[in-house]
Amino acid sequence: MSLQILTRLEAQGVRLIPDGPRLIIDAPVGILTETDRTALRNHKSELLALLSAPSFAELHTGADDAGQYALNERAAILEFEGGHLRAEAERLAALEYVARFSAAETERVA
Repeated sequence: MSLQILTRLEAQGVRLIPDGPRLIIDAPVGILTETDRTALRNHKSELLALLSAPSFAELHTGADDAGQYALNERAAILEFEGGHLRAEAERLAALEYVARFSAAETERVA
C-alpha cells in the first residue's frame, strides 16, 4: 500500500523526504487531499522505510545471480511497459523489491 501511495503522489509532483523519524512533504499547493493526508499519517513508518531503502545499485550488488536478473527484469518492464526513464524504473524496481521483502518479513514474524 505504501508503494502505491508513494508512486501516486510522486506522479502528482509531491516529494516525500525522510528526515530521521520525520517525513517532510514537499507538495504543490492544493494537491494533497484529506485522504492523502490520512494515508500519509497511517503509513508514515512504511513510507520512511521505503524512502530509506537501499538503492537499485546497492540491492543489485548484494544480490545473487537470480536476484540481479529479477531486479533487471523488473526495471526493464517498468521502463518499457510503464514508460519510465531507466533511472526511475530502477528506483521503482528497488522500492518494489524492498516493499515485497518487508511484507514477507512481517508475515513471517506474525
